[in-house]
Amino acid sequence: MFRCRLLVLLVSSLIALHAQSVLPAATMHQLHHTSFTFKDGLYGEVRALAQTKDGFLWVGTSQGLYRFDGTSFENYKPERGVLPDVAVTSLLVVDDGSLWVGFEHGAVAHITSGVSTAYDEHQNFPYGSTRALARTPDGAIWAAATGSLARFDGSRWQKIRYDWNYPERSASGLFVDRQGTLWVGTSERLVYLPAHAHRFQDGGFKGAWIVAIAQSADGVLWASDGNTDTVQSFCTPLESGTCHRSGIKIPIGSWAVLTPRSGGLWFATETLGARYLADTALSAVSDTARVAESFGPAEGLSGRLCSTFLEDSDGDIWVGTKGGLDRFRSWNMDWRELGTDEVHLLPGDNGKPWFTPVTLPLPLQVDDRFPVELRSLIDQPVLAATRSNRGNVWLFTHKKLFRWSSGNLTEIPRPHELQDGNVYSIAEDRKGVVWLSIGGHGEYRYVSGTWSFVPVPGAEPDIAATNAYVDDTDRLWLVYDARRLVSRIENGKATTYSSVDELALGHPNVITGQGSKLLVGGTQGLAYFDGHRFKRLVGSHDEAFSSVFDILFTPKDGAWISTVNGIIHISGNDLAHCISTSCNSIRFDLVAPNSELPQPLVGPSPPAYQPTSVRDEKGGLWFAVHGGAVRVDPRALAPNPIPPSTIIKSFQADGKSYSTKDLPTFHSKLHSLQIDYTAPSLRLNQQMRYRYRLDHWDTDWQDAGLRKQAIYSNLGPGTYVFQVISCNAQGVCSTASQPLTFLVTPAFYQTGWFRALLLCISALSLWFLYRLRLKIILQRSNALLLERMSERERIAQDLHDTFLQSVQGLMLKFQTVASEIRTDDPARARLESTLVQSDQVLLEGRRLISTLHGQEHPPNALLESLREIGTELQLLHPTQFSVEFQGVQRELNAAVCEEILSFGREALTNAFRHAEATQISLVLRLSPRDLRLTVHDDGIGIEETILAKGFRAGHWGLRTMRDRAKRLGARSMLKSSPQMGTTIELVVPAELAYANRSPHMLRSLFKARS
Repeated sequence: MFRCRLLVLLVSSLIALHAQSVLPAATMHQLHHTSFTFKDGLYGEVRALAQTKDGFLWVGTSQGLYRFDGTSFENYKPERGVLPDVAVTSLLVVDDGSLWVGFEHGAVAHITSGVSTAYDEHQNFPYGSTRALARTPDGAIWAAATGSLARFDGSRWQKIRYDWNYPERSASGLFVDRQGTLWVGTSERLVYLPAHAHRFQDGGFKGAWIVAIAQSADGVLWASDGNTDTVQSFCTPLESGTCHRSGIKIPIGSWAVLTPRSGGLWFATETLGARYLADTALSAVSDTARVAESFGPAEGLSGRLCSTFLEDSDGDIWVGTKGGLDRFRSWNMDWRELGTDEVHLLPGDNGKPWFTPVTLPLPLQVDDRFPVELRSLIDQPVLAATRSNRGNVWLFTHKKLFRWSSGNLTEIPRPHELQDGNVYSIAEDRKGVVWLSIGGHGEYRYVSGTWSFVPVPGAEPDIAATNAYVDDTDRLWLVYDARRLVSRIENGKATTYSSVDELALGHPNVITGQGSKLLVGGTQGLAYFDGHRFKRLVGSHDEAFSSVFDILFTPKDGAWISTVNGIIHISGNDLAHCISTSCNSIRFDLVAPNSELPQPLVGPSPPAYQPTSVRDEKGGLWFAVHGGAVRVDPRALAPNPIPPSTIIKSFQADGKSYSTKDLPTFHSKLHSLQIDYTAPSLRLNQQMRYRYRLDHWDTDWQDAGLRKQAIYSNLGPGTYVFQVISCNAQGVCSTASQPLTFLVTPAFYQTGWFRALLLCISALSLWFLYRLRLKIILQRSNALLLERMSERERIAQDLHDTFLQSVQGLMLKFQTVASEIRTDDPARARLESTLVQSDQVLLEGRRLISTLHGQEHPPNALLESLREIGTELQLLHPTQFSVEFQGVQRELNAAVCEEILSFGREALTNAFRHAEATQISLVLRLSPRDLRLTVHDDGIGIEETILAKGFRAGHWGLRTMRDRAKRLGARSMLKSSPQMGTTIELVVPAELAYANRSPHMLRSLFKARS
């Protein structure tokens, strides 16, 4: 059964509860405490603390020098130079931001911009533990060592003795007051050196072992005497007239004394941890040691023995102990402990909030006074409560419902049939209509003393809403977390919204609003209503609002959202602009992360929503945490306007670390690059966000989020510039960091001249491959031509020995027959005419035989043969015909010449027979590169279908020419159109066309082809 979440506190418990939980204003236990030990990466006994201008906290321990950026400790190693020792005993930050480090075994180091300069006995530095360091107005550095007091003038160390009127050999403590006076504690007294003086004077405390000196804001000096275990106040000679607290003795032995800006004194004790004494106790209490607070290991301190203090730039107090490091800082909020695990909040009368601890039976007002004695009126535990827009407070128990209005409590009867149901939520609109959600029964409405059931579309009838809210326009909003739905009831009509309407928030927990602004929060985010549908919101860096517990609107400050990560604030202006523009992301401030709270925020208490945040009458905001509640003043949560400082910590290339101050030149390629960076901030550093860019590689800034490392791989030659930007939790960003520039030079195989050489070699290789391929083709072609020539020789021989001889014998017989016929016989005349023609046939046969013998032919012979063919065709087809020769005379390969002649004969025959042309021209051009035979006519052209097909059905001329050219190793081209006529061209490579090629022609061919 649903248990009580809003209960009322017993009057008898109030005074005792208040007395044990509310501490005085300036107590140590009201400060937020954090401890750092070896588990956080800090090793050794903490002996010295300092903070440099860049924000880093420097921690000197027995095991090294550490640097803390607010998130992690880094065992510091200088980028150049070395640290002369390991065990650190003292630290000093000077005006230029550099750091002096004192060591246990007689050495100091000066660290400037990552460069360490070491000094030891070889530079006249005292051999012994460096107990303290100080800087005087003249710029000199002073060191208190076990064996001497030393002074560094900027060039050398000088041991101080009688020439400065210094009475002791060693020194135990150093301090420079606000007048510039140097105070030195020794094992027997206190001495001082006025500014710019050169002789020490006695400061009193004879017989005292002064181990620590500090100065409070009023000018009073405090000295800790190790012999008497007391801290005593005294005045400087220059302020004796205005000093009024001299002579106060505090019986507390302390290795260090701190006078923070907020007042009071901190003591570093040997057995009781850190102790604190408020200013009020110094003047009002005589037994100061008794009233001084103690904070030791029992309270969570990292060690019992404290050795050093530091107040940082934010006012936080750092304590170094033998076991680690501790931080104390103000909460910036009031903490009220109520002695119970869970507390819910409710706006009470007159703007005073009511606390509702779950383990006590009645509500408690913030000033510990009940508005009325409720115990006599309510006889059952109160399960839940809410305050309506009309100012009424509704309280409901297991069986009863009460209304608290203007100091009067009235019982409202529940529906008779629902006496045993648990009430999940209740709301009241401006008309006084009460809406009640009862588990297992659904929604009911109370009007004029009558209850009625209201079915809600989209929700099962018996499912009750876990949260109800009435907005400024009197619309009722109902949240059903189990069904992941939100319903709106307006003018009697219900509308349901689900994940389809971008209500993808997991299980919705709370819905509330202000004016036109309406927000709903769930286990997986936050959404707003734009008037038509819900839209899910994320942060401006795409971060999700995880697990929203409660939402509180304030009149001027916008929305304050309780989440699993802490308290988030969204300004009213940003939210209004977002809703008006239907945005998807919005800027927000994580004003109080859980790490900054005394206890985690109280989350949802299923099955019903209970308020865990409320605004009081003074504008303060109360948030329920486990065990109590905290009050936050919005004015104290102003965003930090100071941009962070971004620092590049380390540079590692291919597994090797390099100094960021003096990067080498890298060669060829960087296989892996790692750059670490940070933005030192001792508060909320874990919320710092980063963006970085590597010029020559990144086209835009890379959003690294919370990551403090940039990683690159396979960087080629070039000049690279790395920069990083950091932004704090409030969105205030730094300027880009100091550029980190490095160069990757190319290897010889990455240079331009090498690429050009490769290009030339590749071109030559391709040319030689081409020549080799051409040679192979020529060899094959020549082999085929030789084979054909041999066959032609054989045929020519056979023709000469058989056919021509037979024809000659036959002609002789015909001649004999012709001589026997009478001369006047017509038959003889016909026979003699036939014999004449036979002579022409015999001559043609002999010419063909001569051609078959493969004799070399000059181009004019080829040209004359083509001219004769054209002239003969011109007799049959009267057409203008012209022949032209271009180029240089060369002997032609006989076999190729015959193929060219055959190609030309076919081309001319087609032109004369089919072109219907008025002009036919033939051009023979010889060049070092090739032989070209071109036949052109101005006739009707060739049909496109024939051109596409490559031949005419039943005709073999075009196909024969194409096959002849291919067989020859030449190229044939055909262009034709009705307007331009037809052009047929044969291109024969010079290697095939010419009988002999000279070196000059080879060079000409190479130039022509390249």
